[in-house]
Amino acid sequence: MPAHSPPKLRLLPRPDDGGIRLAAPVGSASATGTDRPIAPFFAGDWTAILLGAFRLGDIGVVAGTGCAAFWLGGGAAVPPAIYQWQLLAGCLVAANSLHFARLYTVGSLRRPLRHLAAVTANWVGVVLAIAAAGFFTGTADAAFRDRIVLWALSALAGLVGARLVYWTWLARWSRDSKLVANVAIVGSQAAAARLARHIASSSEGDARIVGAFHTSASAQASPAEDDVRALVRLARRTRVDEVLVSIHCAEDMGDAFAALAELPVDVKICLEFGNGTPFEATAIPTLLLRRRPLAEWRIVVKRAMDIALSAALLVFFMPLMLMIAGLVKFDSRGPVIFRQRRFGFNRQPITVYKFRTMYCGGSDDATVPQARRQDPRVTRLGGFLRRSSLDELPQLFNVLRGDMSLVGPRPHATAHDEKYAALVDGYLARHRVQPGITGWAQVKGFRGETDTLEKMIKRIEHDLFYIEHWSPLFDLRILVLTLRYGFHHRNAY
Repeated sequence: MPAHSPPKLRLLPRPDDGGIRLAAPVGSASATGTDRPIAPFFAGDWTAILLGAFRLGDIGVVAGTGCAAFWLGGGAAVPPAIYQWQLLAGCLVAANSLHFARLYTVGSLRRPLRHLAAVTANWVGVVLAIAAAGFFTGTADAAFRDRIVLWALSALAGLVGARLVYWTWLARWSRDSKLVANVAIVGSQAAAARLARHIASSSEGDARIVGAFHTSASAQASPAEDDVRALVRLARRTRVDEVLVSIHCAEDMGDAFAALAELPVDVKICLEFGNGTPFEATAIPTLLLRRRPLAEWRIVVKRAMDIALSAALLVFFMPLMLMIAGLVKFDSRGPVIFRQRRFGFNRQPITVYKFRTMYCGGSDDATVPQARRQDPRVTRLGGFLRRSSLDELPQLFNVLRGDMSLVGPRPHATAHDEKYAALVDGYLARHRVQPGITGWAQVKGFRGETDTLEKMIKRIEHDLFYIEHWSPLFDLRILVLTLRYGFHHRNAY
């Protein structure tokens, strides 16, 4: 478990003229459309999911054909222990052999003949290794030899047949642009054009340029804040997986790097960007400056936990939710469910559901205050629901549909989000992950009304600490602490 010291934040100064001069995009194309919300799954995540499924498929083929070979060879319903160990060894050795041969890569799968030859060679090697182990351990009797030959042939046929399915899914996901990394470039106009040509010629369709931003040719040009945020605005409109930055302009990008820290993207400095040396045919050497949190297996694990736990909690709490819905309807006029627009992942607008606890509906008007103690807007039942946090139960549907997570930074009303983004340095970095029903800040007591700016700063510090130190165990700890302390707290009113 990580240490519990959150990062220190500071108040933002007035905008000045510091930073890099960014021109308008010299070439951009929307990869996902401008009217479709950006999901938390990016190209690297989809690739990890697809290749992980292929690994599991191969293990299933090897295990299934091994069991079938034993039964077809006249074996008992339950294989003996020695055969179970041989079967387990075959699965493990095959999985590792195919992995270290780099056969679970998109590039390998796109070369069918070479890929099939490598799969065959690796599987033959696995079979020979198991046969040799059986010979040296004295277990290679006639039945063993018959079964291992049957296993070898049937598993090879299964591995080849599985590739037909894999190639179908690979082609489908490629057509849907799930496996295509969208790249934005920052650098001089000439270098950006050269890098764009290099990516187009060497990426095999796995990457494409969605925006190119070049530094101003004039050192005397006065950079504007809108220019510094141009790339950020692009990343809000369309999915951007990576930002490649020229090493020659990186030293002048202090403000721009701060702005990019608000985005869920990988930021890399290109080490051979704009130095006049032609790019090699291989990958461009880069230095990873900032990694997107919750990428690849991490986002898969978190989403799987959200689906499983939110579905289970909905089943468990459904009788209580139906009872609360009836009481809300009986207690006061108005809808049972209160809906409010808030900002979610990558600052995409989402609709958050709660049981209505006030006589009047919420508003995005910045002049509308947060709920406070003895608030006259709160209904009789609403006071109890807010103190017990039971009004948040409908947000389990937000989690199930993918708008929210069980654990993450709490989403604020849009008006409050705009207000504090202008006041607190690093505030918008909390949108690098999905918002949550509960979070590290909430279980540590920073919940409810933020009547002072210092309270909001503390909340954001804990949110950013959670993002940087996420783990499945950290999520489970926060959920346990929520069950223990979160439903009743002095700041819940």
